[in-house]
Amino acid sequence: MPNIGNKPLCRVKTNISYGSHGQRNLLDAYLPMGAKSLRPGIVFIHGGGWMGGDKASLGWMAEDAARRGFCAFSINYRFSTHGPYPVPFLDVQRAVRWIRAHAGRFRLDPARIGAWGDSAGGHLASLLALTELTESDPKLAKYSSRIRCACDVYGPVDLVDMMNNESAPIVQQLIGRPLQGSEALYRYGSPTHYVHAGAPPFLLIHGTLDDGRRRGSVPWTLSRNFYRQLKNAGVKARLEILKGADHGFGGRPEIIHARKAWDLAVRFFEQTLDHKSPANLGPMMKHYASMVDRMQASRLLPPPARIQQARCPNWKENLGWRQAPFLNNFFFSLHEEIMKTAPAEKLVYFRCRFNCPEPMKVALMFGYDGPVKVFCDGKEVFCDPKGINPIRIDEARAVCECGKGRHEIVFALMTNKGLAWGVCLRIQRVDITQGRAGRKAKRLAVPKLVV
Repeated sequence: MPNIGNKPLCRVKTNISYGSHGQRNLLDAYLPMGAKSLRPGIVFIHGGGWMGGDKASLGWMAEDAARRGFCAFSINYRFSTHGPYPVPFLDVQRAVRWIRAHAGRFRLDPARIGAWGDSAGGHLASLLALTELTESDPKLAKYSSRIRCACDVYGPVDLVDMMNNESAPIVQQLIGRPLQGSEALYRYGSPTHYVHAGAPPFLLIHGTLDDGRRRGSVPWTLSRNFYRQLKNAGVKARLEILKGADHGFGGRPEIIHARKAWDLAVRFFEQTLDHKSPANLGPMMKHYASMVDRMQASRLLPPPARIQQARCPNWKENLGWRQAPFLNNFFFSLHEEIMKTAPAEKLVYFRCRFNCPEPMKVALMFGYDGPVKVFCDGKEVFCDPKGINPIRIDEARAVCECGKGRHEIVFALMTNKGLAWGVCLRIQRVDITQGRAGRKAKRLAVPKLVV
């Protein structure tokens, strides 16, 4: 349960199943404390090019939404690697229908549900507001997946137009066919195709540096054109262009553009969902600061002698870690994602160091995209030469015995012939003493990152 001092921010229920597709059909619910009346809801849909990402990345916004009195739900969904469009959208629809069917369980007003999404998640949130496909589950078919408003943050809303920039291969993987001869399928998957009078309100947010010249980016002109199309149809819409913002800031609370975008979204949801946040909450980051670990890592480190076996030609050093928030009971969370366009395979490695104040067992929970080897203190603890794994960080893939003192984790990853690759890492202590009933649990020291 996230808290500041002794004051809980919200109640969190993780990994709730809303469908039959395992890890990809799970959601986390962030619920306001002491809710007596029915509350409005926000569904958070992560980005990742319809091929990666995780619901936990938007936990910081969901927590703040719950603190403001919203019922917040951050969802996973199947990727384009599981099947072409509309597979991801069918899952997102099902999540909304499932939430509406269980509204009483969360003290949620089913008539006041909005959606927030960034990048691929923005595309899916926009579709929720504009169209609806048939539900195959008869138990959920009677519930609508339509939402009352949508906040789209740099979403690729026009898939035909997206085929004119560097992100075209990602879009083609979503549709499953080349554009030539399949234009109708690309329009079928585009929110711009479904704009109509009477559509719910939209908030569109995009950065001026998002220009489509890098793989994974989305030109800001798509949001501008989408805004004009909505206004011409008589739809209530607002466009916010953030000067100096690039693609991908949505899930990173340490970036000022992410905080500004979320503040804009809060006001939008309060207006469109008829809700007023409690008074005297103060700025979101002031309350969330205690949950943000200001982490850095050494740059351009030479490869440790003990992992020379992982080295190959074109060895490249990493660019450093991003700051990242604490999530639930994890001691710290790290994230690094680099988009590669090189035609040949290259090995990239990076390393983080931490201190253990006492002997402990540490679980490494990480997801990845591409062949990978992982070393703890020079010893290989994980190897996947094929690297066929959707990025997922909810499984412990290795447990290490760490004595008191300094330790290091080293990842060695192979880029996959120009495809995007990334890794998410969390380090969690696993030998936690729960304490007996009626007694306080033992206060545990936690590992600290070495800067």
